[in-house]
Amino acid sequence: EAQSTSSQSSARIENRKQELFSDRKSVTVKVSVISSWGDTQTVGLTELHILNRFAENVRLAPGNVKVLYTHCNRLSLSKLFNKKIQTTSRRHMWDVPLPLALRVGVMFELVMTVPAKSEPRVLRIWNYNSDEKLPSSNGQQIDGTARGMKYIRVQVNGQRVWEGDIPKAPGRADVEYHFDIP
Repeated sequence: EAQSTSSQSSARIENRKQELFSDRKSVTVKVSVISSWGDTQTVGLTELHILNRFAENVRLAPGNVKVLYTHCNRLSLSKLFNKKIQTTSRRHMWDVPLPLALRVGVMFELVMTVPAKSEPRVLRIWNYNSDEKLPSSNGQQIDGTARGMKYIRVQVNGQRVWEGDIPKAPGRADVEYHFDIP
């Protein structure tokens, strides 16, 4: 009985995804960042992937991604796709300064556009994984992982598909970690 309920739930999710992607040439995934793990000046990630229905990586490039409400250049943005996942070095991670005024509680937004034929299904996130101590706005030192995203909202083609906390990164390169949002 429990297995059939789980199967029905999976089928409903897959049908909803097919509805989101039907009759479109491209799929837009928007990640609204609401809070960080403690850094009040900068927020970032180690890596970001979109996986297709076969769990294969859909190619993302800086031209497919926009950052709204803060400044981010393409060179910096390319760090999101550099495949340097098992690292604690800030130079391999992507981060952006937070805007001075927050827009309706949103720090900034990442907007990714991919071809619908790539059949995107999962957003895979590696949170900011620095093991360094970083300066904070009050002059104190904070843990490098505090720069990671915490509370986010994800929309696909304008429909909210997920909202919640992303786990904090471990701050160690020898630990495999990521967070998947279906």
